[in-house]
Amino acid sequence: MKKWFVYGTMFVGVYLSFVIANVPAHWVISKVKLPKELVIENITGSIWHSSITQVSYLQKNQTPYSISNINVSLNISSLLRLNPSFDITFGDALIKGPEGSLTISGFTDSLTVDHLDILLAANDITQQLSLPMPVTAHNNIKINIPTFIVGKPLCQSLEGQISWQKASVSALDEKVQLGALKATLSCENGALTLTVDPKNDLGLSFTAYVRDNSKVSGNGFLKPADKFPEQLKGLLPFLGSKDNQGRYRLGF
Repeated sequence: MKKWFVYGTMFVGVYLSFVIANVPAHWVISKVKLPKELVIENITGSIWHSSITQVSYLQKNQTPYSISNINVSLNISSLLRLNPSFDITFGDALIKGPEGSLTISGFTDSLTVDHLDILLAANDITQQLSLPMPVTAHNNIKINIPTFIVGKPLCQSLEGQISWQKASVSALDEKVQLGALKATLSCENGALTLTVDPKNDLGLSFTAYVRDNSKVSGNGFLKPADKFPEQLKGLLPFLGSKDNQGRYRLGF
């Protein structure tokens, strides 16, 4: 009797999982309270497999940021582990905007993102910054995050890397080569932390902290290296005075 009870429970659980998985995705999204800045366009399919034409983030006085061609698939084996996970891909080499993939799980406990890989144009980030003059960034930035566990205010655990190979920017009709720039991502007291690899042509060492949507800070130093771009040397006096180690202090 006990054996049949276990089999029956498993059957009912699997059946309910398949029923839930076939619920229309647009109906589920309609029941979720989303930030007013987030706009989701054209949701098709079910929880089992769904597609979204575009997700846009519209913030006042900033350039809208969009992710297109999003595909979401429910991982079948995750249902048996009673920890539903979704495999997500987005973007396309022929479509403007970022492209990448990730797996998201932990909906009943700690929301977790695994195997996050993103490729995006460096200029997409530049357009979101408030700069004193028009600046165009060139080439792509790669982001790789093996594991990210959401916490308060932002993270519980995070490890990742950012790489901008052949970094360069254009301003005032002049292109400046910055060399290769890399940074590590981590979590410190719930804040997302980005630490620039000091082995770079600029002589830059910097750490930035994101504590929530409105609190961003950073500090570090710039000690012009041998390969520091000639075009930027004229801007160094605007950074203030050098310390006794020849460094300009940076912070915001």
